[in-house]
Amino acid sequence: MRYERSASTRLFLAVAASAVFVSVLTATMINVLVPLIGARFGASAAEVGWVVTGYSLAYAVGVPLYGRISDLFGARDVFSVGLAGFAAGGMVCALAPSLAVLVFGRIVQGIGGAAVPALAIVSVAKVLPAGERGAGIGLIGSSLGTAAAVGPVLGGVLGQLLGWRALFVGTLALALVLIPFARGVLPDGGSPGERAFDLIGGVLLGLAAGLFLFGVTRGQDAGFGSFSS
Repeated sequence: MRYERSASTRLFLAVAASAVFVSVLTATMINVLVPLIGARFGASAAEVGWVVTGYSLAYAVGVPLYGRISDLFGARDVFSVGLAGFAAGGMVCALAPSLAVLVFGRIVQGIGGAAVPALAIVSVAKVLPAGERGAGIGLIGSSLGTAAAVGPVLGGVLGQLLGWRALFVGTLALALVLIPFARGVLPDGGSPGERAFDLIGGVLLGLAAGLFLFGVTRGQDAGFGSFSS
């Protein structure tokens, strides 16, 4: 029985760490290929920058919201839906015929991917006993840091060899592989009787961050001193 419990815990940690690695890898791997994407679509540096900014914005806004959402619907279901959304966004990016569609796909990826690190840590706290939680959270953190470091290098190499679209196909495939494993090992335990959620606050948070970044992007494109001329 001890062996079974230990094997189950190892599988849970492997799935959670792998999912975090893939979501963060996707955030950083495309950064070095932004000039190639801009040349492909004939976009300015500020416009193509939304390929990175759109993902980061959706990711940053989503992370603090998913903890509360998982309390309502359960970590397993929300984590699985997040991975599915992440995969769907990757498919949109891989097939994008224009920069606008590519940015939309990246936003969808960010919205789905934000569920992964947030709920991986929540799940560690629910699954592991108190004495093992620190090590579990440390593993999640190390996978995050490793993906952030490896992403630009891996993205540059594979992007030059296979093209930038292939990067999205790869992460799409990885996300689809992880979904059934996540459904098998992550905890459930939502509270269906309680549906209170600060939707307005979440929308306002997203709008505030989005409008701020839009202003910065337009300033880069037009020049921050253009208002005085």
